[in-house]
Amino acid sequence: QERAHVEALKRALGPGAPERPEVDFGDATSDQDRFVEAAVELEELAVAAFNGQIPNLTRPRVMTAMKIVSVEARHVGWVRDLAGRNPAPRPADHAATPAQTRAALQATGFKE
Repeated sequence: QERAHVEALKRALGPGAPERPEVDFGDATSDQDRFVEAAVELEELAVAAFNGQIPNLTRPRVMTAMKIVSVEARHVGWVRDLAGRNPAPRPADHAATPAQTRAALQATGFKE
């Protein structure tokens, strides 16, 4: 699903699509518990980043983003449940600005 999301975003953004970043997840994938924690963090961040960008998009791009963010929300609910957390802890998800998204990604310690 994530690969399909990338392809949909590339199509929506066209030649303006940024290059794919190379990310080093360090030891976040070295065991199940670390993986689940990283997955919760990244899926939550993805939903917040999409929500933050929706007002800046054209209608066709909003339609693409809506299709993706709904799946990302299911991903985060599922992985939160795997982690023993409430799958839907809020009545609405928050939005993150690009600066907040970059800061949150940097705070993970994952290297780009």
